[in-house]
Amino acid sequence: MSKIVLHGYYHKSGDFTNTETGEVIKYDNLMLDIASDLPFQGADVSEQGGMHVDQIKLKADQIAAIFVPKVNAISDLASWCGKEIICSYVPQGSKVVLSEIRLKS
Repeated sequence: MSKIVLHGYYHKSGDFTNTETGEVIKYDNLMLDIASDLPFQGADVSEQGGMHVDQIKLKADQIAAIFVPKVNAISDLASWCGKEIICSYVPQGSKVVLSEIRLKS
């Protein structure tokens, strides 16, 4: 069984202008800093071991629906830091999307 540990998080929100269309695009994201022993994918990876640093990006308004036990505010994630989590994914059309982040008991 793979191991994933949540080490930190940060909230980013704002907007930027698409240089091609001039459209102003708003964003409101939660970034989770994790370490995991999940193997990297790709033909160019020949050897690996130990824990790897990565990030999980999700929309900030998903926090109440995606975390188990329920997280009501981003600041509630402070108590999750340093703990193991389990990520569940489901197919959605042609993609596989994150459906749940559960605190491992």
